[in-house]
This record gives sequence, structure tokens and C-alpha cells, in this order.
Amino acid sequence: MQNASGAAIPSDMPIEADLPPPIAPERAPRLRWLLLILLLALIGWTIVCFDWNLFKGYAERKASAATGREFHIDGDLHVDLSMHPLITMDGLRLGNIAGAREPMMASAQRLQMRVGLWSWLRGQAIVQELHLIKPTVLLEKDAKGNDNWTFPSSTTHPIIQQFSIDHGVIDFREPSMRTAIVVDVNTDKPDATSRLAPILLQGKGTYRNN
Repeated sequence: MQNASGAAIPSDMPIEADLPPPIAPERAPRLRWLLLILLLALIGWTIVCFDWNLFKGYAERKASAATGREFHIDGDLHVDLSMHPLITMDGLRLGNIAGAREPMMASAQRLQMRVGLWSWLRGQAIVQELHLIKPTVLLEKDAKGNDNWTFPSSTTHPIIQQFSIDHGVIDFREPSMRTAIVVDVNTDKPDATSRLAPILLQGKGTYRNN
């Protein structure tokens, strides 16, 4: 065997491989921190870019099972993650009872709901903020007195701490009593002494033929 200059190398002489220099002990912690930062950045990027619409079908099935009505999210579902996540749903529709003239009982252009993460994990259904944009609700009774706002009983009763509405409409109909009333619903800003927003109502229509 010969070296690069052509000189013979004894066969019993060990050959040193060209290995990379070892990582200095003081550089190892820096490398671990760098890998941890890169991992956290990857997790954060995944959360930000995650498509929450993948959960629309699950949310629709749970709401339909709880209400006994068809429930649909026609728009987007999005969640801003934090210790108090903000859930936004666009294009909501809730079906009416069987046999009703109108297929939908309620709809909303947008629903935003902020919850306390730890309270929900402990089984406490606390809604810190609930905001509805352009909701419409149809309340009606048929000739037999059956209403469409009675839902199956539930063991879960959410506590809503703040509630606000923009351009809401409640339509109440009871043909047998010659009643048809439409009420516009909005909320104003709460004053300094209260956390609850005042509800503003303005209605028109006929009540028992008057």
C-alpha cells in the first residue's frame, strides 16, 4: 500500500480515517436548545395552518344529536388557540320540527364563542363571550298548540357570562291566535357598572288580531 506521495506504507501500520471533529461539550447544550426551538416553531406553524374545517362534520353531528334537528355549518370553522380559545363559525342553520311550513328554525351569519380552556377540561361549561351576527329565529305554534322551541332535555347547561347580538331578528307566529310579530334585536355596549350588555328590542306585527 502506498501513500499519496508514492511511498510504501507498512501493512501493520494503522490507517486513520478522516472523521469529523467531535462536538465540543460547550456546543452540545446550544444544539439541543436550537432543536427545541425548531420543534416548537414547527408545532406553532402546524397549529396556525391547521384546517379546522376538518371538524365541521363532527360539530354538526354533535349539535344535531343534542337538538334533535338538522344542524349545518355552511361556512368556515376556525379556532384561535389560547388559554381562552375563540371559536368562530360562519353560515349556521338549525332545522325546524317535522311538519313545519319553514324548513329552518334558526340561522346566523356568524357565531363567535370564547371559552375558558381549564373550566371546560374540568367539565364546567362556561362560555365567557357569545357573539351573534345577523341571527334569525322563527318561533311558532301550530293549530294544536305544539311549539318548535322545545328541545330534548340535557344534563349540560352552559353558563354564558357575556352575550351580544348584531342585527338579530325574532319572528313569532301563532296562526290560530292570529298572532304574527317580528322583533329586531340588538345589544348596546355595557356601562361601567355592569358587564352585561343591554338588549335593545324593536317590534311590529299583530297580536291576537290587534
